[in-house]
Amino acid sequence: MAQTIDIIPSALSGMCWLSPAAQPRYKRRTSPHSHVEIEANLVESGTCRYLVDDRIQNLTRGDLMWLFPEQPHMLIDASDDMSLWVILGRPGFLASRTQRVPTSAQEREQFARPHRLRESERNHLTSVLQSLTECEDDPAHHANGLAWWFDAAVRITEAHDGRAGRPMHPAIIKALALLDADPSIPLPKLAQVVHLSPSRLSHLFAEQVERSVSAHRNHVRLRRFQEQLQLGGCRNLTQAAFDAGFGSYAQFARVLYDATGVTPRELLGDNAV
Repeated sequence: MAQTIDIIPSALSGMCWLSPAAQPRYKRRTSPHSHVEIEANLVESGTCRYLVDDRIQNLTRGDLMWLFPEQPHMLIDASDDMSLWVILGRPGFLASRTQRVPTSAQEREQFARPHRLRESERNHLTSVLQSLTECEDDPAHHANGLAWWFDAAVRITEAHDGRAGRPMHPAIIKALALLDADPSIPLPKLAQVVHLSPSRLSHLFAEQVERSVSAHRNHVRLRRFQEQLQLGGCRNLTQAAFDAGFGSYAQFARVLYDATGVTPRELLGDNAV
């Protein structure tokens, strides 16, 4: 069952921030979740893949995606250079300030699909978001700007057709959450928990996630390591590699080099251990 979260400070009607994959504002959630607020995401750079309801959405620069309170979603993966704007608004506030914002994806089908914006449209919306991040200490002014942004984003959305994502099998959704929690879980046990045979799970996983189970394990481990690195104080790479779930330092070094073209010693210089 998807977790529901509420992160808007009580003094504000909504909030927005630019979230880079390398250093997100909030810890990445490893299972589908939803918000009590209405959310919009606008990709600023790079690429990412979202699981929304039971569909995979491939997003890149200029894509605008809406998320409503009943929609569980989860970021599956992102390029190192990915960054996106996260915009949240309280449903009651939006209903009182602009009647254009739908309250659910079912209300208007086009809001259930991502839309590729023109560069002029993207620049228009991001310039307002940048201003909003600077006036959170003035709730009334912030609320006016937020209402304007949502109204403008709705108008732009209505001018685009959008595109449907690919459906994802419920067993793969569950497998992704399990691997994010424990990337070392053996394939037979993983298959047993999601009620598929190991061969069927492997085939379906590669088809829908577009990487093998083994490759995804290493993707999760490397992301865990990078999160440790961002927190600072990661001087012992051997211990950090084990903490991230790698079985050996050699495995960590190989995966790191394959993904980034950098060796552990190049990463931390002579301080690498």
